Amino acid sequence: MKLKNFTGRLIAAAAVFLLINISSSGNLLNGYYHLLKLLEFIFVGWYVAANVRQKIQIARVVGLLSIGVICESFLAIWQFINQGSIGGIFYFFGERMFSGMTPGIANASINGSLLLRPYGTFSHPNVLAGYLLCSMVLILFVSRNVLLEKIFLPFFNISYRFFTRAALLLGTSGLLLSMSRVAIVIWLAFLFILFLSQVKTLFLRQSKLWIASFIVVISLLVAGFLNTPIAQRLAQSSFSEEAVVERVALSQASVALFYLHPFLGVGFGNFLPSLVTVQKPLAGAAYLQPVHNIFLFLLVETGLVGLGLFLFFLGKTYKQLLSTIQQDEEAHSLHRAFLVTLTVALILGSADHYFLTLQQGQLFLSLLIGMCWAKLK
Repeated sequence: MKLKNFTGRLIAAAAVFLLINISSSGNLLNGYYHLLKLLEFIFVGWYVAANVRQKIQIARVVGLLSIGVICESFLAIWQFINQGSIGGIFYFFGERMFSGMTPGIANASINGSLLLRPYGTFSHPNVLAGYLLCSMVLILFVSRNVLLEKIFLPFFNISYRFFTRAALLLGTSGLLLSMSRVAIVIWLAFLFILFLSQVKTLFLRQSKLWIASFIVVISLLVAGFLNTPIAQRLAQSSFSEEAVVERVALSQASVALFYLHPFLGVGFGNFLPSLVTVQKPLAGAAYLQPVHNIFLFLLVETGLVGLGLFLFFLGKTYKQLLSTIQQDEEAHSLHRAFLVTLTVALILGSADHYFLTLQQGQLFLSLLIGMCWAKLK
């Protein structure tokens, strides 16, 4: 099915459903506001899908993401060292004013001591980690498969590979300092898979010196990582900690809401107003925030019908990517990058909500889905 026909029919079906869904919700204005925001993100995705046609355009997008990764990682490292916000010009780029003593701030307990988790210019360290992780997966794939000597960006004209590798190095540092466990585990697993592929290449070359050097360097890096606060935070994870208890409580409340409104949901944009109706006032588990799972979040707001439409669209997107990978030998490497990045985003979305609830996450997901549907020449 052609992109234009498919998107037109899906948007029409979703529009009719959402109008019915919102009209049955408890807060009409909230629902219509979120509907306008949805149209904004649909436009972003459609514009990218309709106008991105060449590899150089993807390379420039990734180059701009590299700038974002470098800047956000630099700020995150500075915030971690300072154990607080930096202020000054960063305030105008969206940095919050905070310190380790700010109420509700995200701290990590390491061996009885609290360490501030850096925010960058995002609203939470997990959102920073999600942005860095998805961006670095795209950067890594594109920089390996798009052979460019130069990339022309505003105020930049430098070696593309050097630029993207700097982004990967700083981005990894920023990601580790965010102490977002799900994102860190995914990135480490991703790097481990690449490590295995490189070891295979070295064995095929039968270069004993390269193999020995490679193994020694990796061993030193692993040994150094095991002595860091990040490794200690991963080791100290348990099902009884606040983050897990909070997620379980929100999931239980979401299931209760779903049972009350199984088909149409509580209404688009009405998750939080509806949440207070199933949580006990002033209870220890009364966390007034979205459930940390985008599929459960959609199920509550839009019911089985809305979640079904979303899963249908995701299935069509994966089918489009797999079809392009099989048919187009030249473009398959980039579409494989989009497929992997989308999968990473959905895994993150299974453990957090920011791809559907926060402006930065919504824009990134719209951009990513738009690239998944792009027809590269």
